[in-house]
Amino acid sequence: MKWLLYVIFCGLITQELVGQHELRMVTDVTAFDYFQGVEVQGLKYRVQPYGGMGLGINRSVFQGALYPRVSLGLFIDEDDEGFIKFGPIIAESVSLVRVVSNVQPDLFNELYAGAMLQLGTRWKFSLRLLGGWLYHRFATIDGAYAINSIGCTGSIGIGYAFED
Repeated sequence: MKWLLYVIFCGLITQELVGQHELRMVTDVTAFDYFQGVEVQGLKYRVQPYGGMGLGINRSVFQGALYPRVSLGLFIDEDDEGFIKFGPIIAESVSLVRVVSNVQPDLFNELYAGAMLQLGTRWKFSLRLLGGWLYHRFATIDGAYAINSIGCTGSIGIGYAFED
């Protein structure tokens, strides 16, 4: 069911690319790793969907375990024409990492709400602070475990707005 929602959401993002959109490089800071990635955000409407992919720097580069992350979210643009934009944001991120080769990969599912600040018109600097629910499923030799907790994340990015 979750993958169906991702497909629908990606379709909405693709529809947004026909009009105005922003391509952004982001660095996310989470409790588990630093993620470097790329995002695309639709700018056509007041409710702006975005999606992106990133890679965990610490685990992927320094520890040799591939740690991808997919993020989807919605930003509500309160001021359509201004240089400074500030508004609420909700986001979901899913990431997998294989810590031990003989067990299932660890799953991190994050559902966050927070705020985003953007500065600029064509070139945009963005800052996000989010907090919410974190689900971590992992397996050991003794069995599988799941932890629900409260988490937070922050990100900084720079992007370019392609407008009609």
